[in-house]
This record gives sequence, structure tokens and C-alpha cells, in this order.
Amino acid sequence: MKILIIAENGRKEANRHLFLCNAMEYWLNNSGAEAVCWGPGHSSYDRPIENMIEETDVILCMENYDTGWHPDLSKTNKYKVFWSIDSHCVLKEHVEFSKKNKINMHLNSTEGYLKHFSFCEKSLWFPNAVDTRYYKPQNIERNIDLGFCGSIIASREPWINFMNNYYDVTVDYIIGDDMIKRLNQYKISLNQTIADDLNYRIFENLACKTPLITNYVPGLEKLFDIDADLLVYQTGKELIGVIKMLQDSPQLAKNIGENGYKAVMSKHTFEHRCNFLYNALLET
Repeated sequence: MKILIIAENGRKEANRHLFLCNAMEYWLNNSGAEAVCWGPGHSSYDRPIENMIEETDVILCMENYDTGWHPDLSKTNKYKVFWSIDSHCVLKEHVEFSKKNKINMHLNSTEGYLKHFSFCEKSLWFPNAVDTRYYKPQNIERNIDLGFCGSIIASREPWINFMNNYYDVTVDYIIGDDMIKRLNQYKISLNQTIADDLNYRIFENLACKTPLITNYVPGLEKLFDIDADLLVYQTGKELIGVIKMLQDSPQLAKNIGENGYKAVMSKHTFEHRCNFLYNALLET
């Protein structure tokens, strides 16, 4: 089975190897498919898309934001898959894209949005995952008590300001291998999703064996054993209490980190996701 992945490659050298399209290409090839990426930044982008489509069996669209370069797929009869990672941000656009391009199989990172794509032949929950080639525990000192690594957008600034009233939170916005190293330096890592998404930082922290505290979002309990693999909060008061509990019990923090790591490695890697997708495509 030949799979054409349509997605832009990373624009920055520091994190290009961590881009999702490259993870999907590698692990789909590992699952038994023949996958290749096409889009700005990929070596194949100089080839006409018509030729790429002619040579493939399945088209996997991974581009979640339209910047004008994505080809019109409405005329091709090849089997088309679209993975919506950011339905929580651009739901209307993704619905319109799927209808316009006559998507056959819809994948969504957040289960609750599947109902909006019932017009597709298949709609499947396809949670985010982690590329274990890069995200892994490192043999370095965990010398940062409490950290958050990510962009300060949406409600995160008041969230950080609130916590700083009680704790000294290290805030980092770094990319690439430096980011993975930083996750390995946190004794406790904090996360807040933008909306009801199960964001990548959940999986990335756990893959580094870093004890994680994240806000509760629907579906989280279907992927992880809450209170064993990670800890959750729904209010500021709960967040402060959970931080205190972990800081007062280093052994509990260690157990949480180890359990979360085992959970990710057993169920939530790109190898798992690509095997799932490959088998789903074989059934079509």
C-alpha cells in the first residue's frame, strides 16, 4: 500500500525532525506501508502533485491550516484520509475542507469532534502520540522543581500568574532537542490545554518519564489511569493541592513518572497509531 502524506515540513532546522509528518512517514513505513511526504520543505515537493497522486493508493492529509498551497483533491478517486489535530481551533474550516475534498476517512485527535464528520465514510478517534525515536528519558539531573514548556497563549498567562503566587514556576518556550532535554530536567511538569484537546505535551512529558499534572479534558481517562499515570486538576485550588502533594512525596512523583512512561510506551506511540491506521486502511 502506497501512502502519500500531504503536509508542510518544519521551517526551522532545530525541530524539523520532530514534525508529525516525518514521524508518520517513518512509522507507516515501519508498519508495512510505503509512505512518502509531499509539501513545502520536503524533497519531493518539486514533483507535480498529479504525478504523486497517480503513483499512490491512499492520500493522507495532515495539514491543519490552509496557507494556500494545499492541492484540490476533489477530482481524484484515490482513497483520502484527513487527520484533524486542531478541531478545537478550526473546526469549521476542517469540516469545509473534508466536504470539499470528499474525504473518505476522518481521523480526529479529540473524540468529541467525531460527530461533526459523520458525513465521511469512516470517522475514527486517532489520539495524539509520541515519537519514541526522540522523546525518551535522558540520564541528566532533574534540577528544575516545577516547569511548564510551551507557548503562553489563550488562558495560560493568568494560569501561570496564579501559580506564581504560590510556587516558583519555570516557564520555557524552546523547541527541538533542547525542549526534550528540558522536559527531562523537570521534577514536575505542568500542562494546560488550549481547550478540550489532548495535546502533544501530555504524551511527550510521559515519554520522558516526567511526572505530569494536567487539566482534565474529556477522554483523558480512556487513555490513561488518572491518579496513577498522571494527575489532573479542574480548579486552581485543586492544582495547588496536587503540586503540594507531589512535592511533599518524591516517591509518589517518581511512581507517577514511571507509570506514565509505561502507559505511553504500551499504547500511545506513533508505532501504535500507524499500525492502527494501516490495519484500518486494509479493511477499507
